Amino acid sequence: MSDSAIDTGHETTALSGQVIRLPKDPPPYALLVLGFSEKSSSDSAACGKRLQEAIPKQVDANVFQLPILEGVPRLVRGFVKRSIKKSVSDGLQSTFIPVFDHEAEWKRLTAFESADDAYILLTGFRDEFCSIPTARAAPTKSDSRFRNSKGRANRLMLHRKRP
Repeated sequence: MSDSAIDTGHETTALSGQVIRLPKDPPPYALLVLGFSEKSSSDSAACGKRLQEAIPKQVDANVFQLPILEGVPRLVRGFVKRSIKKSVSDGLQSTFIPVFDHEAEWKRLTAFESADDAYILLTGFRDEFCSIPTARAAPTKSDSRFRNSKGRANRLMLHRKRP
């Protein structure tokens, strides 16, 4: 297992129904925007949208949204997933991946501080994750932290060879 602590064979399903193995299946580079609470969902969505708009055209990268929902009781997970699916446009459903396990590992990878913040991870380096720690604040609350995160992600993607 890689240093990322999330098994590279871990499968999850996007809202579109596509099965995705994290971190292997995303494109050469992917920014994962994670949220750990319902309150973080609007910040995560805003952060994901702004990151997608900010990625340079010459970089083959996508932004994926991963709400971490391990704390949702199993009995209502299907309802929660359907509710989320109704709120996400068809065009974004292939990049929206609800995750119902490994919450402790995701928190460790993101240097978790608050459930109400959005977090960003970059994939594409030897099937591992690279945390972008300055990205914990949502762009609407701290534009300078968002700009720093965007700049760091762009530098990492532009200056490293693809796997």
